[in-house]
Amino acid sequence: MAALLVTLWSLAGVLPPAGAQGTDPGGRLLLVLAEAFGWEDLGDPPGSALGDWGTRAAVGVVTVAPGDPADPWTRLLSLGVGRRTPFPRTPLPPAALPEAELPGGEEARAVWTGFTGRAVPDRAGLLLFLPPTLLPQGSTLGDHLRSAGVSTVLIGGGGTSEEAPAAGALLTGSDGLVLGAVVPEPVAADPAWPGGLRTDWKRLDQLVRGAADARLLVIQWSDLGRLQVWESLVPPERYRALREEALAGLLGWLEAAASRVASAGGKVMLLATAPPRSLPSRSPAPLILYPHDPPALVTSGSTRRPGVLDPGDLAPSILALLEAGTSWPGEGRALVTQADPHPYGTLDRFYRTAVGVSQLRRPVLHTYIIIVGSLVLAASLLLALAPDVPPPHPARRVLDFGLLVAAAAPLAMLAPPLVTTDGRVHLALVILLSLLIAGLLGAGVPAAWRFPVLAGATFLALLADTVAGAPLQQHAFLGNDPLGGARYYGVGNEYMGILLGSGLVVAGAFWEWRPTVLARLAGLAVLAGLVVVLGSPRWGANVGGTIASLFGAAYLLLRLGRRPPRWSHLLLLATGTLAAVGLVGLVEALLVEAGSRSHLGQLVARILQEGWRPLGEVALRKAATNLKLVQYTIWSRVLIATLIAFVILLYRPVGLFRQLTAQKPYLGRGIEAALVGALVALVANDSGVLAAATAMIPTMTTLLMALRSVRTSAGA
Repeated sequence: MAALLVTLWSLAGVLPPAGAQGTDPGGRLLLVLAEAFGWEDLGDPPGSALGDWGTRAAVGVVTVAPGDPADPWTRLLSLGVGRRTPFPRTPLPPAALPEAELPGGEEARAVWTGFTGRAVPDRAGLLLFLPPTLLPQGSTLGDHLRSAGVSTVLIGGGGTSEEAPAAGALLTGSDGLVLGAVVPEPVAADPAWPGGLRTDWKRLDQLVRGAADARLLVIQWSDLGRLQVWESLVPPERYRALREEALAGLLGWLEAAASRVASAGGKVMLLATAPPRSLPSRSPAPLILYPHDPPALVTSGSTRRPGVLDPGDLAPSILALLEAGTSWPGEGRALVTQADPHPYGTLDRFYRTAVGVSQLRRPVLHTYIIIVGSLVLAASLLLALAPDVPPPHPARRVLDFGLLVAAAAPLAMLAPPLVTTDGRVHLALVILLSLLIAGLLGAGVPAAWRFPVLAGATFLALLADTVAGAPLQQHAFLGNDPLGGARYYGVGNEYMGILLGSGLVVAGAFWEWRPTVLARLAGLAVLAGLVVVLGSPRWGANVGGTIASLFGAAYLLLRLGRRPPRWSHLLLLATGTLAAVGLVGLVEALLVEAGSRSHLGQLVARILQEGWRPLGEVALRKAATNLKLVQYTIWSRVLIATLIAFVILLYRPVGLFRQLTAQKPYLGRGIEAALVGALVALVANDSGVLAAATAMIPTMTTLLMALRSVRTSAGA
């Protein structure tokens, strides 16, 4: 049967005759898509299950957006489009072979023509039933494969409409057609196997040999996916044994096939389409690219993280490996490699740390911000209603120490990734380190300076980590979740807020500490470091943070004159800030190649090409995201709580805030600038609620203790 199919392909002109020289220029790629395949399936130690061919490969993981593993059609369509695109459900199956009979008894070809008004081309191997406006022309991997003249073969799925291969969603054009040969995965009946069907490796090998002249050969391997359906009915030990047997079959066949493909100058990519259900839903999908000598990790301009690819990177990576020569319109970047003598070990540490922290991140952060908001509000009410409570009073001691512990947590969260990959150990270390830092500050630093000193230590640690590539932030509870896909490099909005608030408070504290030239230069250095690190495309790469820090720093310098700023001054600051950021983006758009630009450089480049429309789209997206976060996230609650606390402290005790600005003018203005910066961050970021809320942590804790010290000194 396999030989007959190969002969028919050749006669139909879909493929050149076996053994003939291909006329298509460019590279060739064998892409194996494995369902229910996870990082642990690479063996213990990682990579050992791959055998010799795995030692001559580049390895990485592709992040999985929440919800994707539950729907392979959405997952693969999103990979082919380069952005998350839910596969719409209709009364029809997602896809069908042209000659397949649909549930109503009609041929799929006739139904597709009836909907679209177009005849099905002879080269169409699969029809997808998609809304005609879902995919803009030229936006899919399939469109670019066609324009580059890449011959494609897809092996996967079954022969009925219910068994159409989901991999077709990866290869579809914007018209809903997969052009090229599409044949069912060859399976053999096996009564001893759950479900009764498993891959027929001999027939599959015949098909692959017959399709050797296709530039892109895609195999959707489903043994693990079929087995997973019956997991609840199979004893655990037997289930593990069956999985190992299935994996041994795949990896054994793949080793021989990879050697054959590589000897002909082609590449082989093994990609998991979704993790097994037994793993956490956000577990990234392993990717192996063969051959590659020396061993390496894959990465891209989208992630800048060795070993990590964004889902949007897959389509341009496939085109690059095929040497298609087309320009990908999406934000994804083609993969590149970075040599690493022990790529599996390096990636295993990243994988285990990222997954362990990711599973705890949401409950930990929810608990943390509830505690912070409650402590700030309680301390503010105590100061407003009972301003003369002495330091030894139990309520004051508990609140003061609690605030110090809470303010120390962002700094403490940076340390555990250095020593552990276990999420629970990570959490325990954060708690212990927060208590330790608070205890040391409480014992060795005067009360009025504890929070400025803590802000300074946090600022320096974050600055150093950011310049080093943020290796600690990416695995901190407050850092970017590398498995979430929102941001892979630079400073995320949570730590951006901490950096912003700490930096402005520390600058004011330096000037308050010593009226010397050295102290003033130190404060200016803090402001310069804050703006440069957040604004650098290589380091912080946070546009909203750059705007907020630049405005906050300029506001602080303006306030050194001790006169309240006028609205004209604020308008001038805003105009100058936006002009400076725009100039940086323009320089980047003109001088930096497209694959290395930050989000700001990409935006300015689009504005130069398309006009002001991209800027409007970004502004609307930021506003919509912020409104959604205000409505549905707990971060908005802590922001509201701290703002309420600030309003309370403005008026109660009467005149206390004015006394602070009179007795400690520079520290007071640093706190004021941090509050202004937090409000600018709220507006300038697409998740500004997060940045504003975290910026209030060092700001409000410093303000509370500063007011308390002013009140105590006045009472004395």
